[in-house]
Amino acid sequence: MKATNLIKLESVGSFYNKQTGLIYPMQTNNKPDVKMGMKLSKCSDEFLERISNTDYNKIVKIHLLRF
Repeated sequence: MKATNLIKLESVGSFYNKQTGLIYPMQTNNKPDVKMGMKLSKCSDEFLERISNTDYNKIVKIHLLRF
């Protein structure tokens, strides 16, 4: 996975992969846990409630246009 495809989502401690549309949790070393990727549509309500407007706006256009 290329780091250039990842957008850091600070408010929810995750990364968004712009190429695949998957969300990866951030590990304690600030790297994505690539074994735990999931679709944005499958994220919990808690995740969606916690995401900041700034982080949401980083991904919504990419997500809606691609997927």
